[in-house]
Amino acid sequence: MADETTTKQEMTEQKSPLLAFLTEEGYVPQTDGAGAIAFKREGRVFLSFATDDDPNYFNLYCYMNYGDLITSRDKALASANEVNRSLKAIKITLLDDNDPNQVSFGIEALLADPIGFRPIFDRASAVIAISIDQFSAKISSARPFRAETPAQA
Repeated sequence: MADETTTKQEMTEQKSPLLAFLTEEGYVPQTDGAGAIAFKREGRVFLSFATDDDPNYFNLYCYMNYGDLITSRDKALASANEVNRSLKAIKITLLDDNDPNQVSFGIEALLADPIGFRPIFDRASAVIAISIDQFSAKISSARPFRAETPAQA
């Protein structure tokens, strides 16, 4: 039985080093069968999308739904650009041209090897959290802010 468990663990690590890492670190990752890995960190849902064709590519995202808080696409773009310029490695994207309230916060990196994300994982997730806070502060102005993650994440 121990050999069977070891075999399953080794297969998981080979298939997804990130999935194995998250489990080791005490997260409860979930997969969707298409390569997406979701996990919660500090109250937010983070996602990573595995790619079989490039195991050295790492990505980490957090999607936010601002409801109807953002009324101006131009203001949202200006805020996203300002935060993108002020923080290293972050990529803030408005996901829907007609609804500026759907926003993606992400980090992408090309690594030397498939487990190269380990030393940057904490910093990457921290930069995403900081970018969400900064973007949220810029777009909320005088209105109270309450963003939620999408229910399907």
